[in-house]
Amino acid sequence: MKNEVLFMYFNEGMSVSNIAKTLGKSRTNIYSILKENERYESESKIRRKNKKTKIEERQEKIREMFYKKNMKVLEIANILNISNALVTRTIKADSDYKNEKLRRKEENIKINKERKKIAIRRKRSVNKEEEMKVLLMLQRQNAISMSRRTKLSNRRMIIMNLNHYNYNPLNESLEFVENCGSKPNDLPTKINLHGR
Repeated sequence: MKNEVLFMYFNEGMSVSNIAKTLGKSRTNIYSILKENERYESESKIRRKNKKTKIEERQEKIREMFYKKNMKVLEIANILNISNALVTRTIKADSDYKNEKLRRKEENIKINKERKKIAIRRKRSVNKEEEMKVLLMLQRQNAISMSRRTKLSNRRMIIMNLNHYNYNPLNESLEFVENCGSKPNDLPTKINLHGR
């Protein structure tokens, strides 16, 4: 097993955790085997340095994506295949974080206001369209009812033009008043109220 551990660590570049999982041993067992080898100390230093460099590169990438590309935490985490918490921790450690957070908050408020305005405009235009549909429908109905050729009765004609008639109590009838102007042909000269 000792040779396997050394081969995996030095030749294949596997981490202690991965070696422990592969062989089904504890990390303490793997460390004790590695520490017996004189190459472990120098290899461990190189790996720590490389890890630190990778972390710094990743942090720089996160900052660039967040501040310059204006990306969200979730988007960065998905692209870099890391957790949201790690992204948040990295950007919160930056001195510009508070200013950037405030700027984004103000920007979101503006965007939301614009969205509300657009929604109100759309709603109004829909309401206007509905009103126009109703008005057009009423106009069509009125046009149809006005275009029908229905003959009005004398009584109905007088009721519609009542201000041009006077009541004659002797005959108990309504009579057309000549001083209102010339009588149209379709208006009766008089009408008996009791049908005499």
